[in-house]
This record gives sequence, C-alpha cells and structure tokens, in this order.
Amino acid sequence: MDFKTFLENFDAIAEAPGGIPKLRSLILEMAVRGKLVPSNPEEREAKFDIDDIRNRVKELEKEGRIRKQQKALPLSEELPYRIPIKWNWVRFVDVASIESNLVKPDDFSHYPHIAPNHIEKDTGKLLQYQTVFADEVTSPKHRFFPGQLIYSKIRPNLNKVVLVDFEGLCSADMYPISTGLYPRYLLLYMLSQTFLIQVTSSDNRLAMPKVNQDQLSQILIAVPPLAEQKRIVEKVDELMALCDRYEAAKQTRDNLRQKLRGSAIASLMNAETDEELDDAWAFVRDNWHNLSQQPEDADGLRKTVLQLAVRGKLVSQCSEDESASELLNRLGIKPLNSSSEKLLFALPKTWQWLDTELIADVIDPHPSHRTPPEVRDGVPYIGMGDINKQLEINFNDARKVSKEVFKEHTERYALKLGDFIFGKIGTLGQPVKLTEPFNYTLSANVVLIQPHTKVVHSDYLYLYMTGPVMDKILSSSSRVTTHAAFGIKRMRKLPVPLPPLAEQKRIVAKVDELMKLCDQLEASLRESQQRAESLAASVISHLTI
Repeated sequence: MDFKTFLENFDAIAEAPGGIPKLRSLILEMAVRGKLVPSNPEEREAKFDIDDIRNRVKELEKEGRIRKQQKALPLSEELPYRIPIKWNWVRFVDVASIESNLVKPDDFSHYPHIAPNHIEKDTGKLLQYQTVFADEVTSPKHRFFPGQLIYSKIRPNLNKVVLVDFEGLCSADMYPISTGLYPRYLLLYMLSQTFLIQVTSSDNRLAMPKVNQDQLSQILIAVPPLAEQKRIVEKVDELMALCDRYEAAKQTRDNLRQKLRGSAIASLMNAETDEELDDAWAFVRDNWHNLSQQPEDADGLRKTVLQLAVRGKLVSQCSEDESASELLNRLGIKPLNSSSEKLLFALPKTWQWLDTELIADVIDPHPSHRTPPEVRDGVPYIGMGDINKQLEINFNDARKVSKEVFKEHTERYALKLGDFIFGKIGTLGQPVKLTEPFNYTLSANVVLIQPHTKVVHSDYLYLYMTGPVMDKILSSSSRVTTHAAFGIKRMRKLPVPLPPLAEQKRIVAKVDELMKLCDQLEASLRESQQRAESLAASVISHLTI
C-alpha cells in the first residue's frame, strides 16, 4: 500500500485506542521503508553518498580527529525488508561514528548537562535540563557538539535519542554520535521500530539493559539518497504536525465528552420524580457514544446507580409500605446511638439509619487469628487471597485445613445463601457472595456478614456494601487507622441506610435492570473500539508490507 492509502485511512487509525501513538510510529516506519515520498530519477544513488562518507571518515581517522572506527561486518542475505532501488543497506558504522570524549566536569561547569532522563521516550524530544554545576556533576562526562545525536545506551527499549544544536556534556551512559547522513534522517531512523527491533533483538545479543559500541556499530541502516533524506524529514515533520493537530482536537472532544457525561450524571443524581429519572437514563442510553471515552466510563454510571439506590432516589416511596421504624418497632429492635448518629446524607422519611450489627450477624470466623496448620487432603480455608477478579472463590489453590478445624468453625456459624464476606486486612471493601455447596471454612482475614432477612434484603445490603458510600466510609476510616486495625468491632458499627423491606426489593430489581444497561453500554463501546483496533491493525499491517 502507498502513501495515498495511508492518508485515506488516517482517521481510522487515529480513532482507534492508542491511535495517535500508532500513527506516529507508522509514519516513521513508512519513512524508513521509502513509502512517504517518491524517488527522484535525477538524483544519484545512495551508494555514492555512502562512499563519500566512508572516504571522509578515513581522512578524519588519518588526521587523528576521530578514533579509528570498528570495521563493518558483511551484510547478511536476510535483510529486514525490501527498500527502493536507489537506497542501500549499510551498517551503522558505515555512516556514523560514536564519539567517546570523556572530560572532567570541573572545566565545563556552565555547560548544559544532558542525562537519559532529559530525553523523552520514543519522541526524540529534549526535556528540561540544567548545567553541569546545577546538577552537581563530579564524574567524567562525554563532551558533545552541535549537530550530533545523543543516544542513551542504557535500557535501549526506551528508545531515547535526541539531535542537539548546542555544545555540552552528556552522561557516560550516552553516546555522542556524528553522521555523514542528514542528521535528522538518522534521528528518525533511530526512533523507528526497525531500529528498535534490532537494538533489542536477542538474535543480535542486545537483549540486555545496555548497548555497547561494538553492538551499536553493526545495526543495519536503510539509507536513501541525501536529497531524498531531506524530503523524507520534511514529510515526517508535516505528518507529525498533523498528528499534533488531530491529538489536540481529540483532547478537546474528550474534554467535552467528560463535561457532558458529568452533566448527564448530575441530571441522574438530581432527578426528583420517576419521570425525570427515566428521562435522564434515556438520555444516557441514547447518547452514550457521545458521552463516553473509554468502556471503563460505565463504572461511573454503576457508582451513580448505587448512590441513587441507597439515597432513596432510584425508586419512589410507597405510602402503603411498612416504614423501617415501624418494622423495627414490630421486631423489637432499637437503633443505638453510635456511628449511625453521624448521618452521611438525609434519608426519606420512611427510612432509618442503623448499625450493621442490628440488621446482620457480623462474625469473625476465627477469633484466635492463628492460621491453622495446612493438611494435604482437607477442607478449603478461604480468604480474600482466594478471590479472583470476577469475585468468585478459587478453590483450586486454597489452603487446606483439617476436618477438625472445619468442625470448630461449623459449631460457631453455618453458611447459607445470602451470606457474604468482607475483607478486613489488606484491601478493604469489595464484599464477595458465598456460594453452595458450603463445604469450606473461612480465614481470619475476612468478616462474615449474615443478613437478618426479616429486616434487610441480603441483595440490598450487599449492593450497599459494594457502593461508593461504603468506599467513602472505609477510605475515611483507613486514614485514621491501619487496615489490619479495621476489625470486627468497627465492622459491626458501620452505618447502613435501611429502607422499608418492600422498597428494598424494588431497589434491588431496579439496580439489576440498570446494571444490565450499564453492561450493554460498556459492551457496545468496547465492541466499537475492537472494530476500530482491528481496522487500524489491518491497515498498519498492509502499509508496512
């Protein structure tokens, strides 16, 4: 495929995830493969320019102005790819010299000082730097001159190289490089994947944190005629500027999407009637591709759903429902004056703040906190380390304990559907539902929560425990204590907003409905991104053949 095809597919690549970096890399790769600008039949072949460079290097070596360069190894028959007829493959040492010129920093205190961290990865951009004096340099450094390239030999996979137009000192972990090529062409070649693959290839024995001079000298370089090198650089500059403009426009669009998404979520949070809430959700559903930037943006919607749910704003209150206070009075449960007094937000009149211990048994599965001995063929001993990313229990790798330990646990508690565990050591927060069959026991690093189903719907309590309100409570608590100190007593005093039992069931049903919508919105955007990625990958594959 040619340059015209590249331009026709520019937007498709740019819109894919990570599209702009892919475009920049593709531009460099096309440049060093001779696919950006046409060859000029009137220009002489690159081999004559290369001969001139070699002759000049020999003269400089004889004059003692540069050290004797390493001899280039013969070219192998397997070259990286086919190049235009007037181009030539050569070794790095054929067209560039690595200048080792170590000097004492005391004699150059006011010179600029460049280290690897002053060069941006993959871009050839020089970052902010200071003088030798300001950096308090004490060890010998390489002296470099205008027109040279400075290449970091450590961690070559970071691809750090820059062309300088001033004199200074650079780290001994860098190479000053002079070249007979158009310097900016060599710069973009060294930034290309063609160069990077070679310099990090195990076949070239460069899969190491540092590249020595002998290794760098034998890297293959695709050399166009000198005049074409300049035209290539001009075209790369033009296309990189186009990428800059596209990136800026994309950032503007993303900022607008973020503001619109924030406004849409605010409309959800501020809806006062069922009709307003339904309209707000319809707007989100119908305009999601204009509101979102990443599939993960759906997480913000999920948090909004949970916030609305536990604030009494997701479903309407029904005057026929038995209020939470009436239910508690009927069951003889009296709210205690503890953490529940510190209301996090106002509740509907039919709701009630309660401590967790009043609506659930909060159990420490192993009060001694001593890890029982492991046995080969025993009962799974489940802790938070046995929970996978899908919040499922991984029984295969779980620690096994004896049947006697299992019996001790079952005498203290019996697991049932609706129960869940809550981590109290390490990462606090995400509860995990327990599943049948209950032929396992629980570790000391979790708390077992068994909802009182006459007071609270287990799914309602679970969704409250998974939501942003609980996250806020736990993050606030973790600032004043260690994670390990967030023990059973504090868990029992966690404040819970309790709706009427009938309303809890309506809330759970509505949450399930809206979570499915969030899943659909996320899947839709992920599918669009995957299509864009596939299209971009296909175009890139054809363009680099």
